[in-house]
Amino acid sequence: MSSQNNTPAAEVAGISGVAGIAGIAGVAGPRYAVLMRGLPITKKYDKLLCHLSKEPYSTRIWGRTKPIKTELLYDDEDYGVKRTTGEAIFLFEENKDEKCIARCSDGIRLDKSHTLGTHVIRVCRTCHSDTYGQTDDGGSLETASKIDPDSCRSCVPDKFCCCCAKPLSEEIGDIYTKYVSCQSCRENIEKQEAWRNSVPIHDTESSYKEPTYLCSEAIQREKDLLGGKAPVSDDWVTPFMVSYCTDSLIDPKSGNYWPYGMSAKDYVKFQDERRFNNPMSETQDDSWRDIEVTNEITQDYWKRMTSLQTKYDFKSLSDIGSLPTTLSKEDKSYRLVPDIHGFTCDDPTCQAIFHQQNDLDGGGYAALVATGLPIYTSRSGDLKSDTVSDIGYGKEYCLACMMK
Repeated sequence: MSSQNNTPAAEVAGISGVAGIAGIAGVAGPRYAVLMRGLPITKKYDKLLCHLSKEPYSTRIWGRTKPIKTELLYDDEDYGVKRTTGEAIFLFEENKDEKCIARCSDGIRLDKSHTLGTHVIRVCRTCHSDTYGQTDDGGSLETASKIDPDSCRSCVPDKFCCCCAKPLSEEIGDIYTKYVSCQSCRENIEKQEAWRNSVPIHDTESSYKEPTYLCSEAIQREKDLLGGKAPVSDDWVTPFMVSYCTDSLIDPKSGNYWPYGMSAKDYVKFQDERRFNNPMSETQDDSWRDIEVTNEITQDYWKRMTSLQTKYDFKSLSDIGSLPTTLSKEDKSYRLVPDIHGFTCDDPTCQAIFHQQNDLDGGGYAALVATGLPIYTSRSGDLKSDTVSDIGYGKEYCLACMMK
């Protein structure tokens, strides 16, 4: 729904950032208008607008107190045709009593087919649009700005970049964090450093005690794979890119906390080293990517798996029959994982089958099939622990691959 005097979205004269908005909010105060319903619904927009402004209709409706602005609401139809909605907003000088005006004009008959209904509504001080959803039979969403309740959200957006204080695009959607940046500032390391220095949280280190995700052997293996040195992020990486939530950058209880006084580049380097010294997961062998999984390969795998399960009378991980609980492979001892698990077989062909099947059924294979397959591990830790570092480092092979 539109009106004749729409103001371009997101333009408020004289406002520059949050300070300008606060100034307007503190000086101006609310603005009211009279909403009229019961007008003809017609495509003759210009004729109806002129009709409401000329005599004797203007005096008949308003008496001596004439509106200084009329906004006839309409819907855009094909080829730029305006179809009125039956509603109009009338703006009067601010020293006038809108309640009295609306009460006197309410119930006046425009003609034998149209009786007018009027009441006071609160409007945006800049574009004079309805800010509390009174138009369109109450079906409009409330559009009052959360920053300045005397303005609409188009004129004074609710969301501002924490670095440059410019309005954020509505395309960002709902924001549930205090600090959000525009795309330009997200890529600007100097502006982010200035922002961090402006936030009065002066802790020089985080109080977060990060758990060790892998065992010492697995951590060393990850470091060796990286050449024994922490990877260095590209120059374009900024602190806002490192943390998924900007709020956590100034939360001393967060692992992503940005210590006060630390430069932006040093912070990125600090996080690089943190991830290097405490990797969250093991790097998997990706040689399976070179294997083309055919129907013959898949059928052969399941034939061997089913045959072995039958041989040992295996029904499930809670009813393993005579299945051996320990086996040897490549001079290493492997033990059966005793319960539903999240392990996958490290054999490249088996890995290739796993990924193909999982892609085909949208993740159902990993959740419903692989978790119940008999699988053996060389890890020496506590397999029932929820902490990966307690499980230890090793390899896993399914029953079919152990017996291959």
